[in-house]
Amino acid sequence: MGESCPVSRDDLMEKLLDKEISTRRGIMLAHKEPAYQSDYLDVKLPVSEQISENSILLPLYVGMKDEEITYVVEEVVQVLNA
Repeated sequence: MGESCPVSRDDLMEKLLDKEISTRRGIMLAHKEPAYQSDYLDVKLPVSEQISENSILLPLYVGMKDEEITYVVEEVVQVLNA
């Protein structure tokens, strides 16, 4: 999640899953995907790679109720403050 975050991305994802909140790894990078790696072996994108390694996608969809959004936000805050 970054140097100033008290928990790693993977730990946050695991703790949210324990609370039945499904997440996914965040930004995917084309130059790191197997289908493209042979074309981009020498490409270095340190900022993009750092963001990719430390980001997650939280649940958010059109039919999501306010209570569900509040639950996700409160649980993220709780994990980060623990």
